[in-house]
Amino acid sequence: MKLRLWVTSALLSLVCFTSAGFLIYERFYPLSPVFAAAPSEKSAASAGVPVNLKISALGIDLPVVAARSVSGRFPTTREGITYLKDSSLPGEPAGVAVFYGHNWPRLLGNLKEIQVGQTITLGLQDSEITYRVDSIVVVSPSEVSVLSPVPDWAGRLILYTCSGFLDSRRLVVTATAI
Repeated sequence: MKLRLWVTSALLSLVCFTSAGFLIYERFYPLSPVFAAAPSEKSAASAGVPVNLKISALGIDLPVVAARSVSGRFPTTREGITYLKDSSLPGEPAGVAVFYGHNWPRLLGNLKEIQVGQTITLGLQDSEITYRVDSIVVVSPSEVSVLSPVPDWAGRLILYTCSGFLDSRRLVVTATAI
């Protein structure tokens, strides 16, 4: 009886430590997010290539890396945030520019503190655009419709990151150029 209790306790401890190790590893080295669908690719006239994104109220100032979705997966960077090249270029008269990044403390970890009305400054190669936050929503990872352009959403920016317990939700910040 004692041996059986000991074996059960040892197995339970092993499972707990293994799970904890995986969760810690996943927190600092996450897999790229996977979506059921992705916005369709489009070609656009150059309105300016994004190089950095600042949210002064939150102390966020990050470089921007451009990438295209590949088979529904969005490549991410560990050094800043990613601009989805499949979305509109910032400053275009129509469409939505999509940016996303990890919710790590040194990246978008405090994005959950953003408030409607605060500003986001997007630095381009030759200028900058200031946006005012319109909405903040939390959705499931499969709700990619929040990334799709809406006809009256000209000149918008979407900032997208993980949130919730074990990154089970997505925080979506929408802002309009001012």
